[in-house]
Amino acid sequence: MSLKNCFIWLSASFILLTTAMAFIFGCSSNDKSTSPVEFTYPHTYTGTYKAVENWMTADSIWTYCNATFIFAKDHIFTIVIDTASCEGDFNPCSAQGNYSFSGDSLFIEITNENYRSELCSVEYGSAYTGYRYIIDGDYIVFESRGNKYRKIEFKGR
Repeated sequence: MSLKNCFIWLSASFILLTTAMAFIFGCSSNDKSTSPVEFTYPHTYTGTYKAVENWMTADSIWTYCNATFIFAKDHIFTIVIDTASCEGDFNPCSAQGNYSFSGDSLFIEITNENYRSELCSVEYGSAYTGYRYIIDGDYIVFESRGNKYRKIEFKGR
């Protein structure tokens, strides 16, 4: 076998091996996926809520808090913010509203922006928007990107 043929054979073998490894590890069940999420009612999830106003600009402000997400009955949603855990520039309000799923998206419409009548930032903290979601191990991660960035993570699914 000539040196040129040996090099071609080794190159082809390397490409096949790396392609096979990428496929095997890329299909691992521990990777992020977009498998459907199903909620049961009633159900309470613990997790985190992150909000960034004026995302990707020099004057952005942000918050990151522990939160409880309650799905009390069909299409009724409550987010309870643990204000003692909040880090950042503002404290978002606990809120109630309606939700719906469509494909790989969660839509939240807030009907009560401060249902616990707390001292909080109504203008910055609202979770109202449409979210795309992925499954990341034991977490359901919802994100919305735009001028306002929102991220919700539920532990358990």
